[in-house]
Amino acid sequence: MLYGSLFKQMTKVHIPYALLYILHVLLALKLTMIRLGASHIAIDECGVFKGCFRSPVDCQSVTSCDAVVTWQETPDGGSLIIELAGISPGYVAVGFSGNQRMSNTDVLACVDNNGATLKHFYNPVRHVNEPRTQVGVADVTASSADGVIQCRFKRVKSLDGNQEFADLREDTYVLLARGLQSDGFLTYHTLGYFISSTKQNFSVYRAADDLTTAFPPYHDGNSTQRTLLPTDFLNTEASPRLTAPSSNGASKQYISLTAVSFLTVPSVCNMLRIV
Repeated sequence: MLYGSLFKQMTKVHIPYALLYILHVLLALKLTMIRLGASHIAIDECGVFKGCFRSPVDCQSVTSCDAVVTWQETPDGGSLIIELAGISPGYVAVGFSGNQRMSNTDVLACVDNNGATLKHFYNPVRHVNEPRTQVGVADVTASSADGVIQCRFKRVKSLDGNQEFADLREDTYVLLARGLQSDGFLTYHTLGYFISSTKQNFSVYRAADDLTTAFPPYHDGNSTQRTLLPTDFLNTEASPRLTAPSSNGASKQYISLTAVSFLTVPSVCNMLRIV
């Protein structure tokens, strides 16, 4: 009878605590896997459980996408769970703007600088990246592994009184950019930039290929190919700590540098003749 009584007490007391301990361990393991980036963004959920903007538009996994951003409303509708990923090294950034030229743009960047981290910037005008604190952002996880950098975070849709914080209750253009980083700062987006052709309603999860890219520069026409860029753009020493997504910003810079080089040669020759 004594053993039976002890067994009943163990059943009532010890087993529930054991189950709670096991559940605690499993939850900790799951959170650790998330922090380590063990699972990539589920592209197949785009247009069903979450909204997505990606390039190429038909890429089917994070490793086959140049860049991708996804969003999903929280149950209360006041925030978005945002996932951002791109091919490392460097950074992948998402911008929210009322225009397609990245002025007055709220930017969140997943930066690989000896480890992945999320950073907040604001672009008051083109070619300017101003660091900001991560106000309105929480539950951040970041990882860089297997050639992919990715960040996941929760962002409130709006902050009253903060004009720099994009109000995602309103339809907004989505901008993606990839480039190299320098001491945690964003250099020019030499690895590509992608701007949505229309504004996005973040409460509506459109079909995966419905939110198309308006301006993918240096593309060869095949959506499954990587973005092509001049090799001289990959010189980090010549890359300013700036970003300037626009329909032709990168091509303008490339053309102007080429024009200067051609104009300089005759000028030098004329000077030599005079001497």
